[in-house]
Amino acid sequence: MSVINYRHHAILESDASRQLTEVRRTFLIPQDVRNPEPVQGCLLECDNSKSTDDNGALNQTNAALAQFAEQACHDRRLAGSLVVGASKFGTFKPFEMFSPFAPASEFAPQQLVAQGLTPHCQHVISGIEVAIQFQAYVQKILQRDVRWFVIINTTDGNPTDLEYQPLAVEASTVIAMEHRIQCFYIGAGEPNMHYLKTLAQPGRPPIYLPDVRDFRVFFEWLWKSLRRSSVSQSGDILELDGPFGEKMRWDV
Repeated sequence: MSVINYRHHAILESDASRQLTEVRRTFLIPQDVRNPEPVQGCLLECDNSKSTDDNGALNQTNAALAQFAEQACHDRRLAGSLVVGASKFGTFKPFEMFSPFAPASEFAPQQLVAQGLTPHCQHVISGIEVAIQFQAYVQKILQRDVRWFVIINTTDGNPTDLEYQPLAVEASTVIAMEHRIQCFYIGAGEPNMHYLKTLAQPGRPPIYLPDVRDFRVFFEWLWKSLRRSSVSQSGDILELDGPFGEKMRWDV
């Protein structure tokens, strides 16, 4: 049973519920950290469905992740406060961590490989549950304060599990907000932007990438936003210029 009492018990049956014990084992944050800075958690949810290989989005995502990891490795400001993990669609399950949560300086994502369908709705639900567990772990086990958790979700098409859409919408727009989790949805290729709008939180409209090569542009914006957040006071609400001129709400 999850530590969170969701309104819909079906959410508890998501794949993440069966993985959380293993996910907790992958946390690489030293438990004797004395850094007083609040922890900023970030989960990069990557679409690795078959279509991403066909349209080039997969290669561009891999390149953007490598760029992000390189920036993280050399940024002393965020070394003691930012923790990053990455997930993908699994071979037999909708959610799988392919890069475990680790301090930003140790973030080293594996290469994504294309496979199968797009269980996007279940991936959204599972990622939010993992984020809730992460926040609880940092606060209760590490005894560190936390900032709003950041989820970045990328997709290039239509979900193949729309029967879970109502649960995904509530998980993103209600449950996540209640647990201080901010979700950003990124569409590239031929995404269903109408569907992504149903998941979007107030002040955080889905972002459309005109070209799959713009993944690097987005991840550069993400890095700058995380750095700005790190020097802001917990509880602040920032209005940021998005990577393509849109206004974005960022909760600290």
